[in-house]
Amino acid sequence: MRDGRARPIRAALLVLLISLLWGLSGCVEAPLPVQEGVPVPVPDQPLRILWINSYGYGDVWASSAQAGFRESMARQGYSIPDLTLTLETHYLALTGHDSDAEVAAAVAAALDKISEFDPDAVIVYGDEAARLIIPQAADRERPIIFCGLRGSPREYGIQLPNVAGVLEYPRVKETLRVALAFLPDAEHYLVLGDTQAGGDHIARYVAEQAAQAQVFTEAPQLRVVSRWADWQAAVLEVGREVDFILLVRYQTLVDASGEPVPAEQVLRWTLYNSPVPVFGLWRDTVRTGAVGGLTLTAEAQGAHVARILNWQVEGVALSTILPEVPDRNSLAINLAAARHWELDIPTQFILAAEIYETLPRLEGGQ
Repeated sequence: MRDGRARPIRAALLVLLISLLWGLSGCVEAPLPVQEGVPVPVPDQPLRILWINSYGYGDVWASSAQAGFRESMARQGYSIPDLTLTLETHYLALTGHDSDAEVAAAVAAALDKISEFDPDAVIVYGDEAARLIIPQAADRERPIIFCGLRGSPREYGIQLPNVAGVLEYPRVKETLRVALAFLPDAEHYLVLGDTQAGGDHIARYVAEQAAQAQVFTEAPQLRVVSRWADWQAAVLEVGREVDFILLVRYQTLVDASGEPVPAEQVLRWTLYNSPVPVFGLWRDTVRTGAVGGLTLTAEAQGAHVARILNWQVEGVALSTILPEVPDRNSLAINLAAARHWELDIPTQFILAAEIYETLPRLEGGQ
């Protein structure tokens, strides 16, 4: 295993790195102020919203995004208990090994649900729902907002007048600066991601952003895989050749029989077995045991969907709203992971970041 000890960080370099991170206005997530005693205006009419989720009932990320949406809508005066907001969820529940017939049946059921529920707006979460549902939705007047999109709206054919949404493109350059603050002598690193549900697109986006950042002189090694065995080989073999791993998405890997490998298992195994420190682009990755990163959160994505919906209610045409990444991101640091790799922790990070102290434990020998 490569020695994870970092040399002391020179003061001038640290100040420069911190200033680059702090200079990103709005990037560090903070709670919204609550004005006590100020009444929230009641909307003129209730809203009926259908949320179509690409994944199953237990998907934590999508549930967190919906929670962020609910909270943001409540701040605008929409409350589900008061019936000013009716929110219903339909689960597409697609996986990478579904047959064409199963996919077609799931899509048809979702389109029927739109017609039956007749919502004021449809929110589609995840790449599968976006690329399969939006182009086939018959009513081009009904507002549709996508969320958590990792692929390309143009390639998916969803650049339509009634469509706007939220992208899930990570903060690569800033996270690389976080890595450099912990590993000032690092030169080589691996960008690792999956291939489905926009994963291939996002992994290549990460590699392109890394090259543009010019934080490191050497271009990263890029591994984009679909099979669990190939993922494990990349971590164990390529990991020994680099100074750290930058982890992208890991939701759609399949085992030798074509069955999906749970994302939680992939993450725990990767963090537990990596021969070098791992840095993450999503908050859950750092919370579980990656060292740190300027991370995306599902709650911020859901809140941005609510913002777009409120713009539309106020009369803004969705065709005028460009897809974008939420501007609220969390600088997240895992102290337990930093101590495990014997890394010096910049004091400024401790003051500014969301702090976690969790390391993964494997269950059942996985």
